[in-house]
Amino acid sequence: MIIQSLVRYYEILAEDENSDIPRRGYSRTGVSYALNISKDGELLGVIPLKIPSESGKKMVPQRVTVPEQEKRAVGIKSNFLCENSSYSLGIDNNGKPDRTKKCFEAFKELHNIILEEVECAEAKAFLNYVNKWDMDNASNHIALKDCLEDITAGANIVFRLDGAGYIHQNKEIQKAWEVYKSNSESSKRMQCLDCGENANVARLHPNIKGVRGAQSVGAAIVSFNAKAYESYGREDEQGLNAPVSEYATFAYTTVLNSMIADNAHKQYLGDTTVVFWAESPQKFYQDIASLFIDPGELEVGENLKYARDMGAVKEVKAIFAKISTGAAIGDFLGAFDKNIKFYILGLAPNAARLSVRFFIVDSFGDFVRKVSQHYEDLRIEKQFESDKDIFSLWRLLNETVSPKSNDKAASPVLNGTWVDTPLGNIKFCLFGTSNMEVPFYVKPAPGLISFLPSSPGGLDPTN
Repeated sequence: MIIQSLVRYYEILAEDENSDIPRRGYSRTGVSYALNISKDGELLGVIPLKIPSESGKKMVPQRVTVPEQEKRAVGIKSNFLCENSSYSLGIDNNGKPDRTKKCFEAFKELHNIILEEVECAEAKAFLNYVNKWDMDNASNHIALKDCLEDITAGANIVFRLDGAGYIHQNKEIQKAWEVYKSNSESSKRMQCLDCGENANVARLHPNIKGVRGAQSVGAAIVSFNAKAYESYGREDEQGLNAPVSEYATFAYTTVLNSMIADNAHKQYLGDTTVVFWAESPQKFYQDIASLFIDPGELEVGENLKYARDMGAVKEVKAIFAKISTGAAIGDFLGAFDKNIKFYILGLAPNAARLSVRFFIVDSFGDFVRKVSQHYEDLRIEKQFESDKDIFSLWRLLNETVSPKSNDKAASPVLNGTWVDTPLGNIKFCLFGTSNMEVPFYVKPAPGLISFLPSSPGGLDPTN
């Protein structure tokens, strides 16, 4: 169900001309530098591609659509036209020169195979580069002098032909890559669990990157590494134990990585990374959901943290205005399709894999109605005018963390239940102590929740 829903969303975005979702054979990844080369393959300079982070406090790699990145652990396997310095320059700071040399040789061999018959200036220039590059003296190249330390720390690098453009964007080179990619696929054909048809099945699924607490290289949702988890006759066959076609594998991992990389439309609840989407290419639905899950973004007035659809902002503000005054929520403004399917997926780290903390499917209208009712149920008479009207889910979760605890993350057990609470209209209660700013504590009683004026200590665990 999860994979099917993600594949469906990928196809919706792929059909939208305004979407930047990569097509099959490509992926989006963080790139830090571009090497500018001449037609003779000489390295002329290094172009920084990092951009300011959303906080503006540091520079981060720019996400770029490049040929699909290989999944590798300890083996040597080169990517096409986007690599780290071990492969693209033959230098790094890993202290294993013999292995680094093999990496560059693998990089050189792959590009000679793919680009050998491509008749364009970009392909010829790049082959001149890989065949002439002196990796033994690469560290002393004048063009690398100012950024050598950062480049050799694992930054991704692409290439640009001086006076032309980025080599990985050349149409003839892209066509050669796609032909190579299709000819190199020798997967076993099985019945795909996603579409039900016989298709080439992916043995390894690409990693999902960006989940809070997971490994920096990413982690898998589908993987098998021991006989205890494998079906009879499928020992050491990895993804063949849960056959998903190569197309579906590419689609669900691509769209999931895209959503997790979109900070404007994801949320964190404790250790859980939450993404959400509607069966629509419009960001309108995700904007409404983002503002509902974290209403604090509206407290800054017109200077919202992210660029939001103003229709979405108006809709959410109208609902919160009714809640704060005690008025009946009633009908919504009607700027969205209430019947469109809406999905919420919570992912948490689990060593080299990811755990699905929760997966919720509902209509968008019901999602808005239930969350609105949740905030209405939490409404209390304010003691002071400056008291907040709406309390986000993450703020309430933080209230369950003891100020004496070294681990400031809320209990993982609560995360999934917490999301089920507003979406399932489940009554809940809180226990814990806090010195946070939520101006009430909760007193559990059979079948109901009582909201009482706040005590100086925040939540009172003794009442």
